[in-house]
Amino acid sequence: ANYSPPSATKPSLLPSADVVSLFHELGHAIHSLVSKTETAALHGSATPRDFCEMPSIMLEHVFWDSGVLRMVSGKYDTGEEHGTKEEKLPDAMIEQLVASRFQFFALSALGTVHLSMFDQLISAPPSHEALESMNFAKEFNSIVQDLTGYEGDTTTETQGWCRYRFPIGYAATYYTYIQ
Repeated sequence: ANYSPPSATKPSLLPSADVVSLFHELGHAIHSLVSKTETAALHGSATPRDFCEMPSIMLEHVFWDSGVLRMVSGKYDTGEEHGTKEEKLPDAMIEQLVASRFQFFALSALGTVHLSMFDQLISAPPSHEALESMNFAKEFNSIVQDLTGYEGDTTTETQGWCRYRFPIGYAATYYTYIQ
C-alpha cells in the first residue's frame, strides 16, 4: 500500500478515504482468493467489468457499519500533555461519520456523468476526420460547462480542467460502478 509511513514518534495514520480504499482493494483480494473457476482467464477480478467491482464495493459498505468503523478507527495523540495514547472515537462521532457518508455523493455522480459523456464523445465521433480535428480539452471543458453552468473560459487548455486519463481496457464501463 502507498500510505504515509510511520515515524519514530507515531504510527502511520490513515484518513477514512484511505481506509475505504483499503477495504475496496481487500474486496478484490478476497474475490481472487475465494473464486473457483475452471479457466484462469475468468478467475477473480477477470470477470465482466460490471461484476468485477461488486465484491470491492460491497466491502466498502462494510466499512461504514458503525461497529466496523468503531473497531478500525480511533484518535491518536502524541502531545506531551496527553502522553502517547490511542482512544476510540466517541459513539456520537461514529454516528456523524456514518450519517455523512453520502454527503458529496451528488458531486461524485456528476463527475462520473462528466467522464462518461467525454468518453462517449471521443469513442464514437461522427467521422475519423472529426476525431482528428477534435480539441479534446475544449470538448472536455464544454461538457463541464453544460453540466454545471460554469461560465469560465472553456476554449483553451490553459484555463481548462482537462486532466482525463484513458483507463486501458475499462473505457466507459469504468464509470458504471454500482453503489
